[in-house]
Amino acid sequence: MFRLTLTFAGKPIRKFNFDQDAVCIGRDPDCEILIDNIGVSRKHATIEKANGEYILTDLKSHNGTFVRGQRIYHHQLRDGDEFFIGKYSLSFENLDIDTEPAPSAPEVKNPGMQEMTFRLDKSEIEKIMGASSIGNVPKIAQIAPESETRTVRLDKDYFFIGKAPMADLRISGAFVPWLAAVLVQEEKRFVIFSLRKRRTVIVNGQRVRKHLLADGDLFQIGRRKFRFALS
Repeated sequence: MFRLTLTFAGKPIRKFNFDQDAVCIGRDPDCEILIDNIGVSRKHATIEKANGEYILTDLKSHNGTFVRGQRIYHHQLRDGDEFFIGKYSLSFENLDIDTEPAPSAPEVKNPGMQEMTFRLDKSEIEKIMGASSIGNVPKIAQIAPESETRTVRLDKDYFFIGKAPMADLRISGAFVPWLAAVLVQEEKRFVIFSLRKRRTVIVNGQRVRKHLLADGDLFQIGRRKFRFALS
């Protein structure tokens, strides 16, 4: 048995318990976890039990499945692992290793389509996220080109940059990747990961695959330049 907790914008939406050996996640009505969102493929990913282990498999989805900032195709899930599909995260709990019965939770093994579908408009997102917290929050400021200058608060655990509709910071351009980079919060610090093999992210003049951002760091994606600030 295992449990998945679906989270949006850092706020848990629902917990799902499964006692079968395989489940599918996606937009297709046949999926055990149905997420009706443009950033999710019809058959996006599966979790299957094999030789006592649970394996997360990306089904060649358009936007990918990510674990710790890395796009994965196969990943052995361990208790407490978190993976990302679009703007959603799912936390995995292996109930096989529990020594005591798991706390009761809503039974969702055979959920109805209406119960399992998430269409989040702006008002629903605001309800989930609640009021913005007051205080210092890390930010990225786009400083070039001048026509696109803006400042964005990094007020959640991960932050996608690219031209995909589901990106948290959308940037345009003929050579801008669908998803160029992701910022992941690790122990109150942010790490930027390039999501392309040719390392489209430049930090302080150096092309990087992964970089722990410090206050004042400059990074660049295509012609777009950004400054990271801790507050």
